[in-house]
Amino acid sequence: TMAECPNDVLQVVLWMHHIKSTQKRKDLVGWARELDCYGFSKPGFPGVVVVEGAAPDVREYVARVRALQWQAIQ
Repeated sequence: TMAECPNDVLQVVLWMHHIKSTQKRKDLVGWARELDCYGFSKPGFPGVVVVEGAAPDVREYVARVRALQWQAIQ
């Protein structure tokens, strides 16, 4: 495997069946701010989150999002 440079930037697109919960939407924004990531989300059907930042921070963000309960997420 290739060693990760601390300056590597990672962009991830997540697709969810839907994003309706206001608490989940608050978590998505709060975690992005906490981890110094940026991007956007599209609530509703389907739900989409695009996030970009330092690779370790984006990986942590994605882990937190995946830990939430979703009908479907890719």
